[in-house]
Amino acid sequence: MEVPTQVGSPIPAHTPHAVSVTLPTWQDNVFYEEANPIVTSKMQCGYPRFFIHPLIQKLCARLVSKFGKENDAGMLFPSHKVAEQCRSFMKRYYQNPTGTVRIAEFDIASHQKPSDRVPIHIILFPQEAFPIAKQFWQHAGDNITSRMAEYCLRILEENDAQANKKESTDDALYRPKLTMGSRSRSHYSSNKLTKPTEEQKPKEEGVEQVTYLEERYGRNLPVVFANNAKVALKRRIAGVLMGHVDFDHENHTSVHDLDEQRQSKGDRGIQGLSEEDVYLYPCGMSSIFHAHQIAMLVGDASLKS
Repeated sequence: MEVPTQVGSPIPAHTPHAVSVTLPTWQDNVFYEEANPIVTSKMQCGYPRFFIHPLIQKLCARLVSKFGKENDAGMLFPSHKVAEQCRSFMKRYYQNPTGTVRIAEFDIASHQKPSDRVPIHIILFPQEAFPIAKQFWQHAGDNITSRMAEYCLRILEENDAQANKKESTDDALYRPKLTMGSRSRSHYSSNKLTKPTEEQKPKEEGVEQVTYLEERYGRNLPVVFANNAKVALKRRIAGVLMGHVDFDHENHTSVHDLDEQRQSKGDRGIQGLSEEDVYLYPCGMSSIFHAHQIAMLVGDASLKS
């Protein structure tokens, strides 16, 4: 499969979750820095801090239309804490506001699996304040991912399809059947289970194929292994990676394992380190932002950062 070289093409190619963009010439780079539409209008994707992924934009637009007011814009975050930080930032720098900055919190859950909930937090604000919100998005790094947006959109679309199907079924329940001259006394159809239509099958197969490719070749583990993956990463960074991970009844690393880690010098040759000394963040900018926040808490507050 040929890799596209046109300006604005995503990098890596042939994936909906690209994290960069093709700028093949020096002039393209100049136009990009100048925000010239010659380049920006052709961008299919970009670096996540500077270019909000199309899937995130799509999810945000849908939620703004549901929860926002006229002329509102929005921005999505994975937790209340981050959303509150964004609101505080906007209140500080949004001069002469024409509207309020507020937070909407809710869960996105499948009708088929109500227990599988995805918490979403959206900041709502007047459109003119978007550049200020974008500054927080760019410099804090605690943003939702394109995969999270894709997952939420998939749930919402499946719920919509199920709701539409239910409405059409409910209509059929109260609509006389066309008997075409039959003497049958059954005037109302029953609510029967139906097999997936030919239109639904390709979509379902497409989702399964993407999931397979992501997990097999994209090295993305199923969600059920998330905790184990975090433990492995922390242990590797601390230099105390071992083959066996022993969890207690609350799915935490056992006290015995932590003691063993601290007693050994590990790969780094430093005694006393354990996975509990390692803190994971979703991206580099997020780790820088939080390191800065910690430094301000423990350092001299009078000094300029």
